[in-house]
Amino acid sequence: MPSNAKRQDTLVKAIGALLTGDISTCEDVFTRDVVWISPVMTTSSRDELETRLSSRAGALANIELSLTHLVADGDLAVAEWRVAADHVQPFVVAEDTRLDPGGERVALGGVTVADFQGGRISAIRHYFDRATMLEQLLGD
Repeated sequence: MPSNAKRQDTLVKAIGALLTGDISTCEDVFTRDVVWISPVMTTSSRDELETRLSSRAGALANIELSLTHLVADGDLAVAEWRVAADHVQPFVVAEDTRLDPGGERVALGGVTVADFQGGRISAIRHYFDRATMLEQLLGD
């Protein structure tokens, strides 16, 4: 069984993939049938998750991720985080919402909860205030 420290590291990689759109670690981090739920994205497989993440690759730059809390216990890991980033390229946050860059520096806080199957994440819930995020990205 993977250690709690290994699960914490895996959760941080998953959060990083969401922020960057980098899918290079997805096979190592997520099970094939991973379920991802967030205010702006729901997927039910690693292939679907990779497609959605790759569509936002490069959209954020100068990403600063700080973890307030990071806890793993058995098959569960939880992270409370804050992120700040520059919105530099367009990306889609929902099927029908394309966000074009306006040079904004955005800041957001949230919590991510992950269930593990072996050493990989099988379900992940990413909680943050969608309205706050959209307000910053869309401007006044």
